[in-house]
Amino acid sequence: MVHTSIAQSLNDPSIQYDASGGLFDTDSLRSINIEFYNANYHNILVQNWEANNGERLPARIDLSNGTTLDSVGIRYKGNSTFALANDNNNRKLPWNLDINHYVGGQRLMDYPKLKLANGYFDPTFCREVSAYKVYNRYMPSSEANFLRVNVDGQYLGLYLNTESVDRNFLEKHFGESDGVFFKCDPAQQFGQQGEMGDSDLSYLGTDTTDYYTHYSLKSDYGWDQMVKLTDIINNDSDQLDSIMNVDRALWAFAVNNVIANYDTYNGLFRHNYYLYQTKDGLFQMIPWDLSESYVSLFLGFVFDGNDLFEYDPYEGYGSVGTPLVNALTKDPQSLRGKIYTAHLRTLIKEQLETENIANNVSRYQELIRNSVAQDNNKLFNLGQFTSNVSSDLIIPFAFSSAAILPTIERRKNFLNAHPELLHEAPEIAEIDISINDNMSYVEVAVIGANKVELMVSNNGYQSKFKSFEMTDDGSNGDQVAGDGIYTSLMPYQQSPIELAYYIRAHSEHALSLLPERAEYQFFTFQANGDLVINECMASNESIAQDSEGEYEDWIELYNNGDEAIDLSGYFLSDDKSNLAKWFFPEGAEIAPQSYLIIWADGEVEQAGLHCSFSLNTNGETIYLSDNAGQLVDQMEFPALAVDDSYGRFPNGNGSFQDLFPSFDGENTLVSNLKDFNDQINMMTIFPSPAKTDLTVEFDSKRIANYTLEFINTAGKLAKAIDVCRDCLGFQRLSIDISSLGVGYYSVQLIFNEGVLSTGSFIKM
Repeated sequence: MVHTSIAQSLNDPSIQYDASGGLFDTDSLRSINIEFYNANYHNILVQNWEANNGERLPARIDLSNGTTLDSVGIRYKGNSTFALANDNNNRKLPWNLDINHYVGGQRLMDYPKLKLANGYFDPTFCREVSAYKVYNRYMPSSEANFLRVNVDGQYLGLYLNTESVDRNFLEKHFGESDGVFFKCDPAQQFGQQGEMGDSDLSYLGTDTTDYYTHYSLKSDYGWDQMVKLTDIINNDSDQLDSIMNVDRALWAFAVNNVIANYDTYNGLFRHNYYLYQTKDGLFQMIPWDLSESYVSLFLGFVFDGNDLFEYDPYEGYGSVGTPLVNALTKDPQSLRGKIYTAHLRTLIKEQLETENIANNVSRYQELIRNSVAQDNNKLFNLGQFTSNVSSDLIIPFAFSSAAILPTIERRKNFLNAHPELLHEAPEIAEIDISINDNMSYVEVAVIGANKVELMVSNNGYQSKFKSFEMTDDGSNGDQVAGDGIYTSLMPYQQSPIELAYYIRAHSEHALSLLPERAEYQFFTFQANGDLVINECMASNESIAQDSEGEYEDWIELYNNGDEAIDLSGYFLSDDKSNLAKWFFPEGAEIAPQSYLIIWADGEVEQAGLHCSFSLNTNGETIYLSDNAGQLVDQMEFPALAVDDSYGRFPNGNGSFQDLFPSFDGENTLVSNLKDFNDQINMMTIFPSPAKTDLTVEFDSKRIANYTLEFINTAGKLAKAIDVCRDCLGFQRLSIDISSLGVGYYSVQLIFNEGVLSTGSFIKM
């Protein structure tokens, strides 16, 4: 029997979000100027909003990066932020810019739409941007940043630029956009004429017209599906997993509660979310409009403001009787309730750090302070812009807004004392894939569990995970009985589809997950056959030339086997719905232990193998199928810069990672610090001063091992510890510094004996 162990491959959902320099970069502040062709634009747009007819006016826009676009379709948007501002004759109204409304295919920095909120009720201007950064870690959600808005050359004010939840968003996060799609807000909004609805997901019977005032259908069809969804939620909730991605809803509920965003479904009002039904048949809950996060406007909504800081996360008074709350979180000791508690625990640990949030808000306010000062249309003054971060703003009988940082402290103190969050949960220490006699087993070290499950999805959508029991009894691949190492044979391991999996460990009243952000984040596994997709490049400018001397996109296959493989009639595609997009010609083959290059340039008539499609530099999935139409392998690659490649490491059978380009040769990882350094975000260290414990955060974009070195004022190494092995993604580490003497220390994050990032703190 041969026993080996291989590292885990952890998916990274953050690749879906804009990199530095993108439209939603929070470290830059751009300006946009809107030039209307009709001087009476304001009166027309107000009339359109009041009539709720969705009509737009054309205008030219100029972005401060030099981009100019003509014939952009513009209308006013919003609810109370429009109505109340307009009633006060304030021209700083929310905007909806449809970039391709008149000009098909027109984009602004790859986006077809802008939604500009006026931040009317947020003195700090920071709640929504800060809140979206939290949601982004746990579920598909919009991005947001700041934008200076001018109209006809006159500065109108500072706006919040929020990514539209539209078909572009759906393609980015789900790889599709033609499913059933609802905006879950009543059709008639505050200040508009018509019957008001309630997007509470109540079952209203089989007549679809009864649902029209409660939701806005954004797809060509879907009312029958809405009836079915509400029927199951209200009348057969045990079957809810068959029609809804329950875990996404639990994450949405958890984030809403932890950051005190109550203008939402499980808060005080049942709206501000979207539902999209993906091709696996499941409705995905997508959050929207986070402007009231950290309590904000609702401080004066209830008789006792403490009710909001101590809002029960399982059945808050605003959500009593709300059908989806009843189905998911009303019973904390149900399986769904325990998963929800695990999500709450993760969020509290990762997000409710006052100093961390204070640093983010301080960074945002420093960026926008001058723009806020110049904004003559803002509702609050510059002093309140600063003070409402730390102090409640209460204007008797008019307005109340809780302070951001005290709200975090109050919320954390309440949640940490909640009986359900005091239950002891198991500790999942480490996980491995072991190989015994060519069979793959999952092994996980767990402390304090009475049940451990391997949760696996084999449907290609990373959903509908199925449970497989893990045992510690010395049988079924388990090496030693009773050693705390639980084992399960990896199911479906001959499947050509990449498997998604995570661990669920139970104690009597609680459970834990690994990775903690499951199911949004998960491990991946694929038992590779002989023929695999090995590497690809989506923007080749200098790496390799085809027979015509042209630098084109390319895909590399590899044959792990000992015999040649006839590829006649095999298929390559970048479209899951059309796997037969391009077929290999008669006689095409790949030799054993060898590579084969296919140029992805659409020039099929050229010499060599040239497929009929090119690769998307923003990332997509490549599919390889055999001549019977069965999927052989697939590779999902992220956005790739010029001359960057992505593929398997180790070569031919490893997990997918960023690579040094190795055209028609063995794959290699980054081997020097210069190239590795841009794969990690700046390290954050807090608190300072610190007494016994220090928190260190960084975001690794590549699996690697890291060491922390603590250097004293004499330049001597005072402490060195290995802090993270095989890390990938956001890391938050708690370091015991009690052995260090009092004084100032610099901290170095080390990889391969080189310094990647530095920081400092004071030891008390």
